[in-house]
Amino acid sequence: MDLGLAGYNHYVNVASVGLATGVAGALSPQLEHATGSLAYPVAALRAYADLEPFAAGLNFPDGDHEPAIFDRLIQVSVGNGRFYGGGFVVAPESSAEDAALDVYAIEAGGPVGLARIAWGLRSGEFLDRALVHHWRTRRVQLLTEYHLPLDIDGELVARTPKCFSVAPGALKVLVPPRPMTTEDSVFSSLELTARA
Repeated sequence: MDLGLAGYNHYVNVASVGLATGVAGALSPQLEHATGSLAYPVAALRAYADLEPFAAGLNFPDGDHEPAIFDRLIQVSVGNGRFYGGGFVVAPESSAEDAALDVYAIEAGGPVGLARIAWGLRSGEFLDRALVHHWRTRRVQLLTEYHLPLDIDGELVARTPKCFSVAPGALKVLVPPRPMTTEDSVFSSLELTARA
């Protein structure tokens, strides 16, 4: 499968600036223990309350898209594949084997518009919202007015500006040639060994 590259940092799913960075910072073991499965939405609300919209520019070195400049964004994400963050469908037409990145820029808007975007994340319908801009590309440069922290697969490991690219076929994954049945499972062989 492909991997994304943020500078020299490889990633499997997504690299983001903005709201996702705040969510990563707001999540804690204490919050997860106190709220359970609600930890991510609670962290997202906390991050949104503290978020300052930022100015950013996107440049596409391969010339496949025109440069884009935004004054008030709440998030830019550069993803590799279809799902991120616990099953959100943010790229319905993508796969981790298509040698392309999906770039999203989400503009600041009112609570209702942002709630619609959040609701559409489960199905991938958030792409149809007016505040969401989407590009598919192999390379993109992200520039921000200030150096912002970059969340790469849930870890804050870099800052903007950053160049992103795709590394096709960089990760080899071993899978069984066919779906495992109960008879094939490790537990079945352990039972057989125990009986012998």
